[in-house]
Parts: sequence; C-alpha cells; structure tokens
Amino acid sequence: MQPGSESAKQIYYRVQAIMTQTDRKKVLFMITKGAPYGGAQEYVYTLATSLPRETHEVKVLTGEGTTLPYMLQEKHIMAYSLPTLIRNISVSKEIKSFFALVNII
Repeated sequence: MQPGSESAKQIYYRVQAIMTQTDRKKVLFMITKGAPYGGAQEYVYTLATSLPRETHEVKVLTGEGTTLPYMLQEKHIMAYSLPTLIRNISVSKEIKSFFALVNII
C-alpha cells in the first residue's frame, strides 16, 4: 500500500480496531474445582461466557477436574486446569500454583 493511499475513514477504522484489541480489560476467574459441575462452576461459566469479547479478555483457572475447562474451551474461552490449586492448604502446592499463575498472567 502506498503512503497516502488510504482515506481518512480507512485510517480511522484501522486505529479503532487496534485500540479495541489493546484496550480490552483482562479478567481472570479462579476456582479450586473444575468438576463436578455445580453451583460455583455454573456461576463462573455464566460470568466468563457473558462478558463481551470485544471489551474483555477472559481466562479461567480451575483446580482439579476438567469439566469446566472443557465447557469453556468449547466457547473459545481460555481455560487452564491447574491440579496444584486445591481447596486444602498445602505450602508446596501453593508455591507451585503461584508460579504457574504468574506464567498464565
């Protein structure tokens, strides 16, 4: 494309598209259990799938279980299963979860 060959309208739409991609809010939902699918999982699923993709970049991190991550991936939402993210406190697993979370963010 030659310099100056774009109209002002084309440039405006290109800038808007770039700004839309970079101005999206990042949202990370975390839940300790991805299965069985129940109340908390349904709540996270509803929130994650309801946010507009144009304005939000949504990721979900679950502990043990794969039901919720699979359901979210079917909706094209980034979902990660992290087995070290558990309900009962474990210092070693908490440290592993922290470093895994840093890599995801």
